[in-house]
Amino acid sequence: MVKGGSESDPLSLAIWAKERPWWMVMQRRVRQNVANSITTDILHPVDSEQIPTQVEQYRANVQQGLRVILAKLSVIAGELQEGPVKTSKVQEDPRTKVRFITRIRKDGDAWVSEEINIKDNRLISQAQIGSDGTRELTLNYPHLPGEGTNPNLEGRKDLPTGTEVLFLNHAASLGVISWKGK
Repeated sequence: MVKGGSESDPLSLAIWAKERPWWMVMQRRVRQNVANSITTDILHPVDSEQIPTQVEQYRANVQQGLRVILAKLSVIAGELQEGPVKTSKVQEDPRTKVRFITRIRKDGDAWVSEEINIKDNRLISQAQIGSDGTRELTLNYPHLPGEGTNPNLEGRKDLPTGTEVLFLNHAASLGVISWKGK
């Protein structure tokens, strides 16, 4: 996987997914869900001619959840065309001590969910969902150098399921839906 000349290491994605301590069960589960969906996109590209039925069903379930969230967000946003729709309080990563916010914002015809380091305004993770069907994913965790935990996925448009699952998890963390998808 190469994007703009920078390597994205699949092993880093696996390490990132399991980097949280065992007692942070929910964070580990969320990361594993995102990593699994990215792996699904890599192994079974959306435009592939032969996609297993199980993968098709998984993607259909993710898209159904996304439709529900986008409908709820549209009601919350009302007539808003640009700007934040839902923003978390400042949070602190218990492992790295990085302070960040999670937010969902409207950007024209696109919905953007993201985590931002408030110290330097750097993007940690982002999922962009365009009304035209475009998807773009960024997972960039440079704050633990040397530990192999940075998936280094920036502006990836070839991982639509991973993008949608990250968006779903950001929405759940902001209380748009429950963690169980209700």
